Amino acid sequence: MRQAWEMRDASTVIRLVRWNTDLSQTALARMTGLGQSTISEIISGKVDLKHQGRINKVFEGFGGHQKYGAQTPPTPVTSPPHTRSFSVEGQLRPTDTSRSLWQQVSQVSETEAVHILRRVDRQTTGANLSTLVMRYLTSRVGPALLSEDGGPRTFIAAAGLTEMAGWMAHDTGRDHLATRHFQRALNLAHAGENTTLAAQIWASRAHLALHRADTEAALIASEQAWRHLDGGEDTALRGRVLAMLTRAHAAQGDAGAARTFLSQAEHLLSVPVLQPRSEWTSPSDFASLASEAARGLQDLKDHTGAVEHARHVLRLRSPERVRARSLASLTLARALIGQERIEEAASVVGQVAGSEAVKGSVVAATHLRAVMEKLGPYRKVPVVATVLQQVEESLVGVVRRRPAVERGEHER
Repeated sequence: MRQAWEMRDASTVIRLVRWNTDLSQTALARMTGLGQSTISEIISGKVDLKHQGRINKVFEGFGGHQKYGAQTPPTPVTSPPHTRSFSVEGQLRPTDTSRSLWQQVSQVSETEAVHILRRVDRQTTGANLSTLVMRYLTSRVGPALLSEDGGPRTFIAAAGLTEMAGWMAHDTGRDHLATRHFQRALNLAHAGENTTLAAQIWASRAHLALHRADTEAALIASEQAWRHLDGGEDTALRGRVLAMLTRAHAAQGDAGAARTFLSQAEHLLSVPVLQPRSEWTSPSDFASLASEAARGLQDLKDHTGAVEHARHVLRLRSPERVRARSLASLTLARALIGQERIEEAASVVGQVAGSEAVKGSVVAATHLRAVMEKLGPYRKVPVVATVLQQVEESLVGVVRRRPAVERGEHER
């Protein structure tokens, strides 16, 4: 909301208020001075306000001051308090670049736009991009779905971007919204007859189910992802599906099946990587596969293997991949605790505690808190006591909720 407000994007402000409050279209019309039919068209993505006078009326109706830069955006009733912009020294500064980023993605094709968004997403968090992605979906992709020129490619683009919106919702702690996005994305992928993308979305649903400790749903989703593979998919997608199968079977207590799938996933680390045939398949590399393997091994309580793979991820991941490195470090810390290498684990946690990933990602913050709970019994160890205090201070202002199950975040 804050980004939309700063960009003077009245249409997105209206959509966010409608989606996140119980205000009716009629109430919004009264507040903004717009007609109810206009409000309906804005919410459906058919119209974006361009006339400056009407834009000013919207902001005045929501209580903003006319002078740009002095406004205070309305707060939706379910708006999470952690969705704020932040900067990383030497990297992207989302608040400062949101306008130029919108100009970039709005002037290129859908596939080029998603490549830009993925690149930026690696340096920041879902909280900083979710508004822009939703604006793109409602103003660019949504109308195209309803046009006479809309075809399978349009549905595929909508599916890929909606899945991305789902991951961003998950990153900001709104799993209920992520669930809806993934379901919509799956429907769109089927409409576009893209089985590869459908497999990827099923894998996303499996990850979300594991995060929420719904092991039965995770197993169903991972098996559906496997059924959608045809043997010609890229290494990243096959590895991701195998990892989801590993973790789902491990969570169900079927160690034999979990080991079988993990063995297949690890084999992919020793063969050449096949590049995606579909431009909508999430990019991946050896670090991504090693990260999934580390989480699978941790699920199986193979702490030694998890440590080895997590360290491999940290060797491969460049410094600007702050979130990916933080999540790999948390996997490493859990595995070190499993090996009773407590001081080493505390040292790793201390390095993660002050990272921008923890400040901007609810998923990273909640998994950090889960590791803290495992370190709790060792509070009498001096280094542990110091790190726990450091972590508590770093989490001030970040939503504090323990994940349903201690799982890692997928690297989008």
